[in-house]
Amino acid sequence: MLVASLRLSLVKNHQWYVRSRMKYPIKPFSILEGNRADGLLGELAAVAAARREEDENGRNTSWIQQSTWALIDQKAATRKAGDGGLLWILKGLACRALNMDRQVRAQAPAAAAQVHLEVGEIQKAIGTIKGWYRDAGSWPSKSSNKEDIEVT
Repeated sequence: MLVASLRLSLVKNHQWYVRSRMKYPIKPFSILEGNRADGLLGELAAVAAARREEDENGRNTSWIQQSTWALIDQKAATRKAGDGGLLWILKGLACRALNMDRQVRAQAPAAAAQVHLEVGEIQKAIGTIKGWYRDAGSWPSKSSNKEDIEVT
């Protein structure tokens, strides 16, 4: 911070400046107070920490197993290191692990739908499958040809 004092011979020569400083005094800035930017930076850091915590909790509550997350993290680290041979192997392992996790995730709704079908409640079975699929992800279903639907 720079502090300067204005010196002129007479107050008459700079009376407009003196009047404006009396009406609008300059408040000295203290580093201890901080400023608006410091407050905004503190809020931003708090939000980032909360999001980081949510991400970590999201991994714990996800349908993906921890062993699969470990493979994905190892694959990311290998990609950063630039080891193409190991990356290719880890990619295959991660894909297989994700497919197994998807299969495990789909087993419970499939069993519930099978029970409904055995009893003869077709609408409840379809509702179980649709509800699970809607809850499973936010992506739209793949389009299909009308010919495929009519044949099957």
